[in-house]
Amino acid sequence: ALCYHNAALAALARQSLEDAIELSEKGVDIVTGHLHPKRPGDVDGDEILKRRLITIGSRAKAIPEQFWTQAVNCMAGYLDTATHWDVSIWDFGYCEVLEMIRVLQRTKTLKHISMDQPFRKTETLDHVTTLVFVNAMFSCKP
Repeated sequence: ALCYHNAALAALARQSLEDAIELSEKGVDIVTGHLHPKRPGDVDGDEILKRRLITIGSRAKAIPEQFWTQAVNCMAGYLDTATHWDVSIWDFGYCEVLEMIRVLQRTKTLKHISMDQPFRKTETLDHVTTLVFVNAMFSCKP
């Protein structure tokens, strides 16, 4: 996981965003799936590494860091986000919707998503992405 962190950091420095995204996602998968960091808020080496990978990945994905932290916790089944994810505070653009699709396709515990007002950036979404998002929501079976 540390190698993925270092490689993702180097890719981000080179402005190779796709590589940084892929490497940070793989690193987060290793940390959450195999190294079992403590619950969010507890500080140990694995949790610090997870936070650093999330920081790199969120910069490369151009999404808020806290949003991706919630997404990672959702996929890993941590705390309150294990079954319910409140996304009503986020304004969804293209990158956020892509991340939501990824979460919905990979989660094993998520049962409810709370959404609120229409989003200001939804005009940036194409119809295909919107359809993929709706399909992911209805096909999510934790």
